[in-house]
Amino acid sequence: PSLGSGGSGKKIAYENTGRKNVRGAVGLATKQGDRNSGDSQFYILLGDYGFLDGQYTVFGEVVHGMNVVDNVKLGDKVTSVTILRGR
Repeated sequence: PSLGSGGSGKKIAYENTGRKNVRGAVGLATKQGDRNSGDSQFYILLGDYGFLDGQYTVFGEVVHGMNVVDNVKLGDKVTSVTILRGR
């Protein structure tokens, strides 16, 4: 996960969802050392990072289009998101 700025100013506590920090995982970014400091920033993993398990809430996964994620570059902007339910 990389550092960013901004947010709502509210804190979201860590939740053990049972999901792992593996390639394609979508998780809640936090301030280093405080797993209960989540806000509005998230990450998508490009590889497996098991050492992050238990430190960050993983709440989803990329199920289609990982090739697009692989090609994201600094400065790119998200223009749309589709959330699929039932997985």
